[in-house]
Amino acid sequence: MEDIHQLRVFIKRIRTVLSLTQIVSDEVFNKKPHFQLFSPLFQIAGVLREIHMNEALLHEVGSDTIPHYRNFLDNNKGLATADLLAEMEEFDFSALEILNVPLLEKMNALPNQKVAEQTVAYLTGKLDKVASLINMLNDNQKVHKIRIHLQNIRAALRLMHDLNPSAEIEKIQRDTTLLTDLIGRWHDIAVFLEALDKYAASSDGEKVEDLLENVIDQFSKEKESIQVEIGDSLKRYLAEDRKKPLLTWAESPYFDTDLL
Repeated sequence: MEDIHQLRVFIKRIRTVLSLTQIVSDEVFNKKPHFQLFSPLFQIAGVLREIHMNEALLHEVGSDTIPHYRNFLDNNKGLATADLLAEMEEFDFSALEILNVPLLEKMNALPNQKVAEQTVAYLTGKLDKVASLINMLNDNQKVHKIRIHLQNIRAALRLMHDLNPSAEIEKIQRDTTLLTDLIGRWHDIAVFLEALDKYAASSDGEKVEDLLENVIDQFSKEKESIQVEIGDSLKRYLAEDRKKPLLTWAESPYFDTDLL
């Protein structure tokens, strides 16, 4: 379960690097071929990841709860695992190596100061997008979009801190991690409830309608509670001046050197 999660985490980090490289290179580098190469693997791993999370949430309400649905998940997990193994077997590493040649050339040619400035611009843009969605928390798709923006911020902050560590960047990174983890719990429950609703509408689900209804009710209440907490946490997160420490990081003497 953790390996599948880490597979998706690292693909997200790769995507962030590719996006930043495209931006900083003034669109000379095109991230699309890399994205297309990784997307099938990411999506298929996502199917298995959702099954794992559904199993984990179901375990929270008792190992014997809705056994029919547990068997349904087991069957789907076997199919999803087979699909993922097949996709991993077919993943074209030689194509990745070919794509990486111009990528590395572009990265090596990028001016240090420009990389720093554009990275900060990327992050502040993401923060602005999060702020623009804060009043739309009743829309599941908007909350999911906030999560994606914060995950991008989190990945970029990780790169920034690894490159030029600072206490300020570490704090923003820590705050962002707490917020994305909170929204992650909300997302897992939202996906779980959608899956339960679909199962409830099936012929198998009709046989255990009362049990399903109780589980759905329990997690719906938690989802609503977390949604309120997300709103409060987002307001506190955005109330702090995030842009000043980012600019201070970009203006560091470190970027006057050729260490990048």
